[in-house]
Amino acid sequence: MNMGKDILVTGGAGFVGRELCRVLVAKGYRVTAMVRRAEVVMPDGVVIWVAPDLPDLSPDTAQRLAGIEVVVHAAGRAHILQDDDRDSLTAFRRVNTEGTLALARVAASAGVRRFIFVSSIGVNGSQSVDQAFRAEDTPQPDSPYAQSKWEAEQALTRLQVETGLTVLHLRPPMIYGSAAPGNFALLARLVGKGWPLPLGGLRAPRSFVALDNVVDLLTHMVCHPNPPSGVYLVADPLVTTTTQFIRAIANGMGQNLTLIPVPASVLMILASVAGRGEQIRKMSVSLAVDIQSTEVRLGWSPSVTMAAAMHRAFSATTATHTLLEPNP
Repeated sequence: MNMGKDILVTGGAGFVGRELCRVLVAKGYRVTAMVRRAEVVMPDGVVIWVAPDLPDLSPDTAQRLAGIEVVVHAAGRAHILQDDDRDSLTAFRRVNTEGTLALARVAASAGVRRFIFVSSIGVNGSQSVDQAFRAEDTPQPDSPYAQSKWEAEQALTRLQVETGLTVLHLRPPMIYGSAAPGNFALLARLVGKGWPLPLGGLRAPRSFVALDNVVDLLTHMVCHPNPPSGVYLVADPLVTTTTQFIRAIANGMGQNLTLIPVPASVLMILASVAGRGEQIRKMSVSLAVDIQSTEVRLGWSPSVTMAAAMHRAFSATTATHTLLEPNP
């Protein structure tokens, strides 16, 4: 049996899932995309499976999973820029923890051999203090979103022991690319207006990751004949800063940009008045990622630079896409 011949991608219509489906089909895999709406448009060759929101599972889930060899679980309740849910941890747990485990249990019973879980670098923490985050670090999630992802990782690890299902956890930092949601879309819109921005003082070391590099690593995890289970971190080749990241956005857009070096502490005070304090805080603190363990254990390295990824992102945006509003 060719390992990885039949693949299920959950969140198949999402930012990561759609591109992963496209790449896997291009490589000759038979790909099924689990989506929430029948009217989604997917790349040619992708089989669409319309399923209810997790943790609910359709009656034919086990049947649908029969013959699938690898599940890439990219669906979930994402971190929301302004979450109004009164009990956000419960809401995140329902989808990201309970939903993930429910799907994985059925997958294991149906004979799926590998489960790749798209988690978050937030499981490591929200700020790398003395050194870059590593795969072996003790988790320190400090948001409802990250906590739900960490609890899902733990539940999947227990399931692996019970069933023999091989589980790989992928923890990316901010993923950017064409039509990326969240802070990337917000920054791109601000840069696109051509206004001077007070974001020239955000110089703490930070890691970001291009969609191309995430999809390439997920594809490698699918194709690998026998990947070791466990935690994997992913990031672009170089650690940079938020200010440099914003300049890269401007370069990718072909936009002249003036950045005013307002100190991060002052910027956070000003942003708090406008209700954007938490977003600025996240962009101003250190969040560096060390991917050496991933490179050694999987024999993989990121090949796409930030400059190349930004050029592709905004070329694609101009040609075929509109940047999304911030959303999950």
